[in-house]
Amino acid sequence: YRRLPPSLQKSEGVAYDITSHAVKDAALCEAREASAQQAADKGSKTRKLEVAMREKGVEQLARDERRALRRASYRRYDDAFGRGYSIVDGRDYGGGGARPPPAQQPAPLSLWQSLRACGGGGGEGGARP
Repeated sequence: YRRLPPSLQKSEGVAYDITSHAVKDAALCEAREASAQQAADKGSKTRKLEVAMREKGVEQLARDERRALRRASYRRYDDAFGRGYSIVDGRDYGGGGARPPPAQQPAPLSLWQSLRACGGGGGEGGARP
């Protein structure tokens, strides 16, 4: 028995007889059960952490989606103020004493404008216009 490799010395077949259901080595059986229980406990902690992380990710995704849907478009006032004067009273939005248009978000940069803003597009090694 001592000359067998460790994998056979501590195997399940040495500790338990499957034909007679008799325990041959109680200490080895208890050690195997304790090792299995320890692995199960470790796995349950990992699973709980993964579930919590997944739930948090789903909540963040839903929050980001709600925010994106509620966000005001930068083109919100294009129809009303794009012509340069008020259709209600005919007053001009430009010139002296004019009514200022409401605050609005600036239009997003085009691809080339964003490339130039981050340093690309000019000089060597940059993107070609």
